[in-house]
Parts: sequence; C-alpha cells; structure tokens
Amino acid sequence: MDALKPCPFCGGIKLKFNKCASVIYCESCGARNPRISKFLKDDVTEEEATVLSWNTRVDIKEDQLND
Repeated sequence: MDALKPCPFCGGIKLKFNKCASVIYCESCGARNPRISKFLKDDVTEEEATVLSWNTRVDIKEDQLND
C-alpha cells in the first residue's frame, strides 16, 4: 500500500485514517478524501481504494495557473 501524501489543501501531515468508514481526514484543516467508489476494482481492497482516493491529485499545467 502506498504512503499517504500530505493534505492537498494545507500541506498538513497530521492525518487520521478511519479504516472502518474508508475515510482519511486532515486534522489541520478538516479536508476528507473523496468517495472511494470509482477507485474500487476487483483487485483493489477498500483500504487501498481509500488511500488511492486521498493520494490522487489533479495535474495542473503552468499555463493554467495564469488563467
């Protein structure tokens, strides 16, 4: 399983992982992972899907920052 990335909103590293509820929560700003349903596949556990949902980031290109 991959390590958790810092919070995408505040950069916080104080994260709580509630495996029963499939939720990762940032203690610094309150951000939570998105729903895990789109990450669930036959070969992916709920725990892995939760980590994937937290670690997935949108790629922003340099020219998009200037818009």
